[in-house]
Amino acid sequence: MEAVAATSLTDEWRHPLASTLHRQRRRLMVSYIVHVLWFGAMVLTAVFHASRTVATTSIWLALITVPPVIVYAARVHRTCRAIDPVARTIGLVPMILMTVFLTPFESGLIVPAKNLQVSGKLLARMQRESAVGVP
Repeated sequence: MEAVAATSLTDEWRHPLASTLHRQRRRLMVSYIVHVLWFGAMVLTAVFHASRTVATTSIWLALITVPPVIVYAARVHRTCRAIDPVARTIGLVPMILMTVFLTPFESGLIVPAKNLQVSGKLLARMQRESAVGVP
């Protein structure tokens, strides 16, 4: 009788945090895309010299998308570090410092992109390593 194919990421990759990282990464990706879209809308309102009310609204809408991005990026960071302690993700303290010393937009654009990149490489590596030795 043939073995049943793996049905979940944890079964497939044989790491207890793989499915958690995959789920957190997906949430970060969605919140990051929403933030980038609102950031783009904000830039477009400035480029096309929209009214003060429209520009203010677009800035506020872009700003309220920053906290979810930071929260999900911090969760991805913690999970990546739990899997690989030397993973080159950016944690909560550097994110807060970037928000204070630069702007919330930089911390909402740069940090999540870095954490998405590192977590994607980590997931790919775990999947590749789990496939080694499988006929």
